[in-house]
Amino acid sequence: IRMDLSLAGIVVLLIVAQIIGVAIIIWIQEIVDRMIRFPATFVFVVYAAAPGASIWLATRSMLKGLVVAPCFALLGLYSLGTGYLRWADDLLDDNTLERRAVPRIVWGRRRQAYAVRVHSILWAVLVSDFIIEEVLGQWCGFHSVRLLGPPQAPAGQETTTPAEYQPPAFALFIAAAAAHQHVLTLTKRQTVLVRMLGARCSQLPNLRLFLMGAPSVTGQHAEALSFLRNVSPSKWWCCLVLFLRRWGAVGGVLIPLSLYVLRDPQHLGAMPKETLVPLAMAIGAVLGHSASSSFAALWHACEGHLEAEYRVLHLFPHMSPQARDWACDALSQAVRQSTKDKATEPDGMIWAAVAMVRGTTSWAVSSIAGVLSRPGSTQGRGSPLLSSANTTTMPGGSAAHSASHGSSTAGGLRRRTASK
Repeated sequence: IRMDLSLAGIVVLLIVAQIIGVAIIIWIQEIVDRMIRFPATFVFVVYAAAPGASIWLATRSMLKGLVVAPCFALLGLYSLGTGYLRWADDLLDDNTLERRAVPRIVWGRRRQAYAVRVHSILWAVLVSDFIIEEVLGQWCGFHSVRLLGPPQAPAGQETTTPAEYQPPAFALFIAAAAAHQHVLTLTKRQTVLVRMLGARCSQLPNLRLFLMGAPSVTGQHAEALSFLRNVSPSKWWCCLVLFLRRWGAVGGVLIPLSLYVLRDPQHLGAMPKETLVPLAMAIGAVLGHSASSSFAALWHACEGHLEAEYRVLHLFPHMSPQARDWACDALSQAVRQSTKDKATEPDGMIWAAVAMVRGTTSWAVSSIAGVLSRPGSTQGRGSPLLSSANTTTMPGGSAAHSASHGSSTAGGLRRRTASK
């Protein structure tokens, strides 16, 4: 098959391809913000539960690593420290800004600084152990010393270490732990939370100023107020978010630890089922009662704020009391003004019905007036219907003309009668 394309055809195809490509790029830029937007309630819950979920997974990893090798247990301890430091930093920031009480397991700033140093030292120990044992010892063959890693299998025998705890997996675990720490550090910023909620880049400066409490630029906060009203969860979801932020880390430690003790054969797992089942139910009842009582206490303490229109502002961390109070007043005023405007606006269906009736009435009146004002109308010139129609429909001069014409006609009839 031989195809010949002229130069003009090739140029036209290139121009059309460029137009289509530019249109696709513009379309993607317009909808990219909508494509990456998640439900606001889901974002708030995940944001608050991130430290507790990290601690949960780190506790399970540490308990499983105790059976395999000390290096995996230390790696789980490092991840546990990452989640704890992020959770404790949030509570300490709230304590500094808003004077909120913190749980007893949260240390002060001074002890927190020592915990950060120990956390960094633990990371250096894990990396050094991997380089010395795996890279220099096992891969390069310089030595056969094992410090924290799993023991090597004798020659001619297969290793008993599970596949997920092999040296390549340990390297991936170290990289994942570092990435996990970086993610938890980034999610502390308000900008990241606002961006996850679906705010556009053009909205970030106004939202940042609004959350900082800048009353000097109140006129520029209309878009920020509209955005916050749209992402506000219900009062029960707000209470759940606050509960996860405060007690999520405690649950992340207690629940996997309880399950491990109850299921492990070396601990309570070796007990008969007749004893183990009531014991597990008792432990679950104690944990459930503690969680429900803590949730109820948090609800009663924050009920006034959770039922208000500005409850979404209490889900944003690291806000000073002055900034939050000013933002709450501004958001409440905006909600009341919006409710008042909606109440004064007519209903759409009623407005459409009234407009339809008015339009139909106007058309009918104009049609009747047009028919009656024709010269060859079936009604007489001096008929009452015509006179009334002319008087009501015609402007001032036409009405006077009709009245004078009727009076002249009556005068002519009287003169004829007198002459007869």
